[in-house]
Amino acid sequence: MKPSRVSVIVLSICSFVALAQPDAQYDSMKIGEFVRLNDAAKTDKASEVRLVSYLRGLENGVFSSDTYVRTVLKAAIFCPPDEAPFDWRTVRNMIVQWIDGEIQAGRKPGPNTTVSVVYIKALLAKYPCRAN
Repeated sequence: MKPSRVSVIVLSICSFVALAQPDAQYDSMKIGEFVRLNDAAKTDKASEVRLVSYLRGLENGVFSSDTYVRTVLKAAIFCPPDEAPFDWRTVRNMIVQWIDGEIQAGRKPGPNTTVSVVYIKALLAKYPCRAN
C-alpha cells in the first residue's frame, strides 16, 4: 500500500525534528521536562542555555521540514505570514500557550506528549493553510 501524503508529511516532520536537535539528551523532550526546564531557565543560566539551544533546534527542525514539504511535495504544513517573528522566545511562548490552552479547555496533554508535537499543533492552530 502506498503511503498517504499526510503520512509522508508527518514522517518528514518527525525525521527533521529528531535530526535537528543540538543535544541528543533532549530528543523527544516531553511536556513535563519542558515545563521544568522553562521554569529553571528563569533563574539558572545553564538551564536557560539548554532551553534556548533546544528551542532553536526545534524551530530549525520544524521549519526545515516545512521547507522540504513545500519544495518536494508541493504542500505546506502551516502558513505563517512572511512577517511572523520566529525566535526561541516566540517558540517557547507558543508552546506554553498551547499547553495552557489545552489545560484550560479540560484537555490536559498526556505525559508522553512531546514538545515537538505540541509546537507543530500550535503552529497548525495559529497559522492554518487556507485554500484559495
